[in-house]
Amino acid sequence: MQQNNQGALEAVRRFLLGDIVELFIILNLPRDDIHIDGDFAELPDKMAIAHRPTVDYAPAEFYTERESWRGSFTEWLRDEE
Repeated sequence: MQQNNQGALEAVRRFLLGDIVELFIILNLPRDDIHIDGDFAELPDKMAIAHRPTVDYAPAEFYTERESWRGSFTEWLRDEE
């Protein structure tokens, strides 16, 4: 199943990056997590609510058309203020 998910993420990333979005983020959540909505929700006025232990479980993967990097999703959110 993991391989299928990775292939699907790659296809979505290639489709979206550039023409539709400038930044594509993959959150590496624990295997038993059902959906990101249970761990993270964006609120109005640049606010968010998150279950930190889950969102910080593993580095997120960030992609633009020209570069990619791994890092903390919560730190990225703080920097985006």
